Amino acid sequence: MEAVLADIREQGIELTYHLGDLVGYGPFPDAVVECIANGRISGVAGNYDSTVALRYKHCGCAYEDPWQEELSHLSVQWTVGAVSPETRRFLAALPFRLDEEGVLAVRFRRVTYDVERAAAAIESSALPRAFAEQLRSGDVRSGRPGSAS
Repeated sequence: MEAVLADIREQGIELTYHLGDLVGYGPFPDAVVECIANGRISGVAGNYDSTVALRYKHCGCAYEDPWQEELSHLSVQWTVGAVSPETRRFLAALPFRLDEEGVLAVRFRRVTYDVERAAAAIESSALPRAFAEQLRSGDVRSGRPGSAS
């Protein structure tokens, strides 16, 4: 992680964001959170982050099979016991939505959703209104408004 962040700095990239799940996937959750905090990297909470912060027993993950579900529970259980109080506070403070510097960051799970409600949320953010129009029309193949790809 430190090497990736160093490379980002060397390339002159000014803004870096994370999309959550900082913990739950590796043996050093405190070190990961410390690196993100010290780097002042903004981001949003992933389901593992909020699960660990609030000591939930289940991360709300979708599983492909029972073995994967069992591993997830073991990972959450271990991580909840392994993190420091400082890490827990950091994770608990992560927002579920970030809208700054013209960047909208959210976490989602593929579910049926209310298109009009989602489009209204886009329109109330800093995103171009064309994104909402694409969502309403069903043309969400590209990430750019007006793009034909």
